[in-house]
Amino acid sequence: NIVTGAIWWSEGIAAVYGAEPGPESAHIDWWKRRIHHEDWDDIAASLDAAIADTEQTTWAREYRFLDKDCRPKSVLDRGFFLRDDAGRA
Repeated sequence: NIVTGAIWWSEGIAAVYGAEPGPESAHIDWWKRRIHHEDWDDIAASLDAAIADTEQTTWAREYRFLDKDCRPKSVLDRGFFLRDDAGRA
């Protein structure tokens, strides 16, 4: 959720990446800290561009995400934008 920073994990993702249910792993700051540092600039730029593009309704990227033991694993991440009448995500 772009407004609140809340994120949602499926049970499968939680098991693989160590996203234990709770307030910390349910916030975007936790997700940002788990993205591999070499991938962060690309992820941030592509997400910012997708949010700014009032016509774009989806976002997808493959990148390295640190599991609960801080080992990088590949993930294909996808998001969907709900936009208001002005096109804001």
